[in-house]
Order: sequence, then structure tokens, then C-alpha cells
Amino acid sequence: MPDGEQAFNCKDGYGLSSDNKCIACGKTPVTGTGNDGKNAVSGKWWEPWNSGTCTTCVANCETCLSKTTCQTCAAKYALATATSCVNCPANCDACSSGTVCTTCASGYRNNGATPNVCEACTVTNCGNCNTDKTKCDTCKAGFTAKTDKSACFTACTANQFNDAAGGKCDTCDANAATCTSSTVANTCKTGYFKTTAGKCETCTVSNCGDCLADKAKCTTCKAGFTVKDDKLTCFTDCTGGTFSDSALGTCTSCDAQASSCASKTAANACKTGYRLNAGKCEPCSVANCGNCNTSKDLCDTCLTKYAPATDKKS
Repeated sequence: MPDGEQAFNCKDGYGLSSDNKCIACGKTPVTGTGNDGKNAVSGKWWEPWNSGTCTTCVANCETCLSKTTCQTCAAKYALATATSCVNCPANCDACSSGTVCTTCASGYRNNGATPNVCEACTVTNCGNCNTDKTKCDTCKAGFTAKTDKSACFTACTANQFNDAAGGKCDTCDANAATCTSSTVANTCKTGYFKTTAGKCETCTVSNCGDCLADKAKCTTCKAGFTVKDDKLTCFTDCTGGTFSDSALGTCTSCDAQASSCASKTAANACKTGYRLNAGKCEPCSVANCGNCNTSKDLCDTCLTKYAPATDKKS
């Protein structure tokens, strides 16, 4: 905490000194010792003036009221008296006493008796069966409740249809990405086309990623490929020094020294040591020149370890 700032509350394991500084329980502050003990949370009581003594007020206490009394107990414990925290009943997460559970653990329900008991849900992998121990309201992570709540079945994957009534997962199509029903695909995996019947057929264009409208015409190619204008072909992506002619499905070198092309015959940018002049790449005439954009006879920037002369001619 920056100098000059004051705290109002401290995190677990720290106490608030009388000059509003957070000091680790067990340490003595340089200033602000005060005369009062402090709750340092996690069941610890801090006495800053007493060499920073840090003691447990009551076993299984979370918040101390004094050096020997507790205000609130730790999780799964209840405050029986100011000096005693007792265990919650079996399979209970929170309780008001050692015999009264207010929240049962996952997979258990409060039977409502006096004293109440947390009884296990009889449905395997059930997380919540509050209404009836034989009926699962919510299953544990990774499972889905059957419609009649009598079972928890493994959660379906994206390309399966969740048949909650039957308590099972149906693969609508081996190449489906998602399903509308147990037999109809909603969307297909990359490289497949969905028919009007909801089936997934292979795109017939090689290296096609998306042929949603027609399996013989590619809308989008896989990574590393470009679709031809007529959508009948996916050709390899062109490199920086070539022009991508999507009409012909070819890559054309516009200039041997081009780093990128504006058209099949004109460069857009040139490699190091060349300059762009009317769409062509001409070499810089100055030795070891990297950039001669102003004039081929004047070097603006030299290659590494070289520097241009004042007149840029060498």
C-alpha cells in the first residue's frame, strides 16, 4: 500500500493497526500498536502491542470476537457457543447447529426430518435432487438429466443430438457439426455440404472448406488456398512476389525483384536493393544500398553495417 494511504479492511491473515495499516498477523507494527486486539480472519486473533502475537481464538473459527471467543465458524462448522464450533451433520455443507443442516453437499438432499438428515440422491452422477432422492433435478458437470429425471447421461458433444427423453445422445450424421434432430444435421463440418434432407456430403472441390450452396462449388477454401472466381477450384495461395489471378486460378510473377504485385505486370513494392519505377523494379546503382526510392543513383538507406555518404552517392 503506497505511503500516506489508509486501509479500512484487511485481507485474511492481516490485522488493522490503530493508524489504519494492514500488518501480517504475527508481526509487530512500527507504529500504531494501539491497545486492542484485532481479528485477523481465518480464526486468528492479533495483538499488535504484544510482539505481534497471533493466536487461534477458537478451533475451527473463521471470525474471532476476542482472543478466546468466536463470532462465525469456518465452513462446515456451526457456532454452538462463543467458545465452541461444532461439526455440521454428515454430508452437509452449511448448518445452523450440529444437528440442523441448512445446505446439503452436492449429491445429497435434506430429508426434512427433525433432526434433518442429508440423504444421498439415488440417481448416479446427480448433483441436486431436492424434491425427491430418486429424481435428479440437476446432474453433476459433464452430465445431463433425462426428462423424467430418473437418470443422468453423459453430456452430448456438439455433433450429437441431445435426446433428453430417451436419455441418450444421437449422432445425426458422422460429418455434422451440430444437429437439429437425431437424424437431421443443422450444420456440417469443414469440407462438407448440407443437403436439403439435412445430410452432410463431401465438397467435391479439393481443399474446399465451405461449399454450403453447392457441393461442386467452393465458397471458402481451406487455409493456404484461394478460391477461383468460378468456385470450381482452390489454388495455392500466392507468395508476396506474385499476383493472385483469381479468374484464372493462377499465381503470376509480375517482376522477379518484386516483394508484392499490383497486377500481373506491375509491381507494388520491391525487394531490398531495388526501387519501384513505373511498376517495375530497378536495382539501386549504389553498392550495399538497401533503399534508393528517391533515385536509383542516390541511396537513402544502406544495408546493415553500412551508412550512406552525405551526397548519398556511395
